[in-house]
Order: sequence, then structure tokens, then C-alpha cells
Amino acid sequence: MTFNIGIFVQDNAEPLDFTGPFEVFNNTSKFVDSEQISVFTIGETADPINAQGLSINPTYSINTCPTLQILLVPGGGTTKLMENQQVLSWIEQIAPSTNYLLSVCTGSLIYAKIGLLLGMTVTSHFGSIQYLRENYPDLDVDDSKRYIDNNTVITSAGISAGIDMALHVVEKLWGLDIAYKVTKYMEYNWERTDINVNLDHLKSLVDMT
Repeated sequence: MTFNIGIFVQDNAEPLDFTGPFEVFNNTSKFVDSEQISVFTIGETADPINAQGLSINPTYSINTCPTLQILLVPGGGTTKLMENQQVLSWIEQIAPSTNYLLSVCTGSLIYAKIGLLLGMTVTSHFGSIQYLRENYPDLDVDDSKRYIDNNTVITSAGISAGIDMALHVVEKLWGLDIAYKVTKYMEYNWERTDINVNLDHLKSLVDMT
């Protein structure tokens, strides 16, 4: 079975919010032999999306998207997206059948708007922390971590933190060895939320073959 990772991209999305995790998951497919990993973008329609000057041609629209194991919603353009009932309804509809819901930056506001974060500890871009606390008092909003794992719902802080979160998801699903192979391939200094380790030493022990 193909493991489908869909990254929704909205108008004015923050580019690194979704291209960073895309890079992580796409590189993971190089090192996982147990299943086929397919990483793709999703738009409200199939029309090109302007992500702050970066033009994205989504692989699927919300009407043609296959069943997902992971859905990621980035930040940027979320104020407008929070009023897009068609997209909100689509996310709400597919959420129960999606194994993991991920958000980067202000993407967490979309999940909060739908009610998918009730009772959870979450994070977001530092500029939206107060907004979440004031408008969603049922959430435990923690701005001290790069990402927060609620088992099937994982939120990250702003922009570059999405890369750290995506690597955490790789470790969670395919193991630490695979995650370190990806960090070594990307030449990235991974900031893990709960564990301090010597990444350079561990990456030197990873067999890239």
C-alpha cells in the first residue's frame, strides 16, 4: 500500500512551512524499503497557487485527492483560509480517516477553527500564540517547544520548526535510524524537542546505503 502524505497549500502560504517538510518526507522515501511513500501537494482547485511569489501547481485538488495517511497544513494566508468553508469542511470530513494531522506555524489555527485540537497541548508561530490563548481557552498553548506531539495531531512552531517536526514524524513512523539518514542527507541540524543528543556523532554512525 502507498503511504500518502498530502501537503495542503493555500494562497499566500509561507513557502518554507511546506517545502521544508516536503523535503524531509520526500527524502525519507529514499531510505524506506517497507512501503512506498508518496508526497504531494493539494490545492483547493487544480489551479496554480501563489505562495508569496512561489508558484505551486498542486498535484491534486481537494476533490481529486486520494486517501491520506498524513495531512499537513502550513501557515501563511490562514486568516483568509479560516473563512473558506469549502476547505474547512473538506479537512473536517477527511480528518477521521487520516492517521496523522500535522500543522506548521499558523496552520494550527485551521485545526483549532474546526475543533480538531480540543483539550490538546499545541503550539504555533510566536505571533499567533496570544491569539490562540484568547480565542481557544480550552487549548493548552505552549510556546516553549519547536513541536508538540498529541499522538495523531502534531503542531509545530513557525516556519523552520516544521522541518524539525517532520523529522520527528519520520522517527515516530520509520525509526530513528531513518530519521538520521534524512538529516545527514539534508545536512540539517535537527532540533529535537525533548531529547538533547550529539547529532554529529550519531549521524557519523549512520550507514547511508
